[in-house]
Amino acid sequence: MAAHMGQFVRKLPNILPLFSRHAVTKVRGPGFCINHQCIKLVHSNPAEAVRQYQLMAAVCLERYPVVSNQLDEVEREYQDLIDQEELEESYLSEHEIKVAHEIDLLERKKKGLMDEEGAEVADMSTLEAEDKAKAELESFEAANTITEADKKNDVRSLDRQLHDRLVLLTKCKLGKDKVWMMPQGNWKEGESLQETAERVLRAHSNSDNLEFKVMNRIPCGFFKYKFPKAVQEESGKVGAKVFFMKARHIEGDFQLNKDMADDYVWVTRNELDKYVVPSYGHEVKKFVANLLIETPIQDIEEELPRDKPSAMGSSN
Repeated sequence: MAAHMGQFVRKLPNILPLFSRHAVTKVRGPGFCINHQCIKLVHSNPAEAVRQYQLMAAVCLERYPVVSNQLDEVEREYQDLIDQEELEESYLSEHEIKVAHEIDLLERKKKGLMDEEGAEVADMSTLEAEDKAKAELESFEAANTITEADKKNDVRSLDRQLHDRLVLLTKCKLGKDKVWMMPQGNWKEGESLQETAERVLRAHSNSDNLEFKVMNRIPCGFFKYKFPKAVQEESGKVGAKVFFMKARHIEGDFQLNKDMADDYVWVTRNELDKYVVPSYGHEVKKFVANLLIETPIQDIEEELPRDKPSAMGSSN
């Protein structure tokens, strides 16, 4: 047991550089803490467990929504309520005060209660300007949020699903198979996971104008899988331990480096299941936000558990 503990202590520094120095602290026994959450390694041979798996970083590159979602029935009713409350309780603006004053002047002019100088004042253009603005607003036609990329279902375009969040998937070779996954690559000695994520994403793209930002130094998710037999024999590793890093797309197009992957797509959270394997998708969905609620409110209310008597005791 003492020999195993000694091996663990010597191998622990190989794991710690992956995380922020401020986020990780050593603890007594086989484990370490990340953001005050302690992780204990209970493998019978911790040093061997570290050697058998390739440490990797995957990048969850997201394009944020471009337009707002349309309000549903409940949201519209609430918005109308807030607007009405604001209208009733707010003070008049400077423009509204001018309009009220001009209406009063016009009424006095019609009744002949004004001299020539006052009549000229009554011909102010505030009301005319308001009428012109209303006419311009009524003639305004909002652009269609359904783009050509939506109509053609061009999953390689960023100009689709403008109301939702898109994530980048690449089709990579894994042994004899080709699987869809987020861009990923091996962690190198001396790198933080943030640095690995930036290097991996740059390597997957041939675009010079692609701008993105890795959002933090701490992983947002984790996935572990085993390599095919041929890959295990070639690499000497049982499988990969993948740490997901969030990144935000700022601007520019993603152009795939064919040396790194065969294909790529931009998909919403609801489209992930069409591409990734179920176990991978299960982990990814934990940190990819779902901005669209497709289930009607009444259906959600029917699925909510009803209050039941407590099994711990009865009330008097």
